[in-house]
Amino acid sequence: MTVVRLVSTFPKLEKYAEVRSNLEERARSTPRMSLSQNIVGEIPVLVTKMVFDSLEDYEKDRTDPVM
Repeated sequence: MTVVRLVSTFPKLEKYAEVRSNLEERARSTPRMSLSQNIVGEIPVLVTKMVFDSLEDYEKDRTDPVM
């Protein structure tokens, strides 16, 4: 079974570049993670997607401390 986790981030416009840079760096260093950008009206939304091979892998990642 494949498990997918999507997280949407709505940064303030003045912090957008900083938040995007941080998420891009994390996506490059995490093999199963990707980053995309959506626009909701005038608000940029950054969406990270992580794909796990099993529920066990997802739970292990969820309980590990954040980088």
